[in-house]
Amino acid sequence: MENCVERTRARLEDEEPGSTSRQRQVVAREMCRLLESRILDSDLDRDTVDIDYLVGRLDVRDGDDNPSLQEKWNNWLGQMNYLYDGDYARYQTH
Repeated sequence: MENCVERTRARLEDEEPGSTSRQRQVVAREMCRLLESRILDSDLDRDTVDIDYLVGRLDVRDGDDNPSLQEKWNNWLGQMNYLYDGDYARYQTH
């Protein structure tokens, strides 16, 4: 899992340069935990769910109204929890 977290953290640094190192570390860890759980496999109609897919779910936008990385992650998880009656809340960050 450590390798997954490091690769994801580096990817988030590229995609979310305004986020803090701590935010990237926390979100990367939860992304990897979610992938390891494999609950997305049964909820999504996709061949593969990987880090690229998860990073792509973040609402990346410019401007002052751009939410934090953690807010973006938690928002997507909230949507997944609502749509699939899953247990996605455990992967939210605080």
